[in-house]
Amino acid sequence: MTAPRFAAGLLLIAPDNRVLLLRRSSRVDHAGEWNLPGGGIEPGETARQAALREAREEAGYNPRKHRAQVQWIHDGPLYTTVVARLKGPAFTPTLNWESDAWVWATREQALDSGLHPLLHQLFER
Repeated sequence: MTAPRFAAGLLLIAPDNRVLLLRRSSRVDHAGEWNLPGGGIEPGETARQAALREAREEAGYNPRKHRAQVQWIHDGPLYTTVVARLKGPAFTPTLNWESDAWVWATREQALDSGLHPLLHQLFER
């Protein structure tokens, strides 16, 4: 029996309350679904560190340039969502191969966009 793979993602909120969503490319699981930048937590890494690293890798998020304040962390059984509010305007993401599109979306747009099922549950709250 293998241990569960724990993962984390970064929910970035712009000053106008839109959130950054990335559409999963055909080269990864859950292709076509909209999700947060995120992925597996590496050994020795906290969920917060993993979420920030994944956002840098997947969306070009740079904490020095695109400053944000972490507001809260939602720990699920296998996935941790780190929620951070940008202190400046929304930035233009730079995507890696894991995503093929991005959008800064309102909560309503997010719920209507074909979200990953676990993220859909978070937005329904």
